[in-house]
Amino acid sequence: MKTGLDALGWLMDYEVRTSERYRRYVSLVMLDLRDQGEKSTVPQWLETMRTETIRSSDHVIPLEHSGVVAILMGETSHEGALRALERLQSRYGEAVAIRASVASYPRDGHTSRDLLSVAQRRLYSAMDSGPGTVVWNEPSAKDVGQS
Repeated sequence: MKTGLDALGWLMDYEVRTSERYRRYVSLVMLDLRDQGEKSTVPQWLETMRTETIRSSDHVIPLEHSGVVAILMGETSHEGALRALERLQSRYGEAVAIRASVASYPRDGHTSRDLLSVAQRRLYSAMDSGPGTVVWNEPSAKDVGQS
């Protein structure tokens, strides 16, 4: 069974090819869930998020021991992924300090490698900016949103 980055890479390749073929969208959301303090509720939160907030068709993939979770959202535009993140933050913002990034096909790249690179670069920017930050565009003062 594929796990972590292997699973994410395989699923992203599939979703990007499918999106290209049918002229659809796919979005990759990355969440940094590190630094939650001693009373971390991340494992419980992640399970609740999987069952109550994320669509059953979305893929939630914890990236091996990094504290980062990838959510691959097929048939989801960039704007749709941002709306999903807003829902996550409004529902769980008090319990978990979310730092996130979004990259979408075809807006941010045409291969799974492009999307992963963009999402990671944006996530690093969100991590530098602090809790409650979502980076959805190339970082600049106006594109880094604080919730």
